[in-house]
Amino acid sequence: MSTLTVGYMVDVVEKKLLDESNVDYSQADLIGLYNIALRLIVSLVPRAYTITSSIKLASGTQQSIPSDGLA
Repeated sequence: MSTLTVGYMVDVVEKKLLDESNVDYSQADLIGLYNIALRLIVSLVPRAYTITSSIKLASGTQQSIPSDGLA
C-alpha cells in the first residue's frame, strides 16, 4: 500500500493547473483547499475518518473489538 503525502498531492495539482511556480495559487492556498475537501468528504461519508488505536484483547481464541470499531 502506497503512502500519499499532502506535499505530493499539492505537486500533482500544481502540474494539473500548470502552476508549478505558484504564481496563481500558493502552496498554502492548495493545502487549505485540500483541508476543505477532506472535511467535505468526511461530512458526506463519516466512515472516511478513521482513527488508529491500540486496544487490549482478551486471552483465548475469540476476540472482539469495540462497537465503534471496524472489523
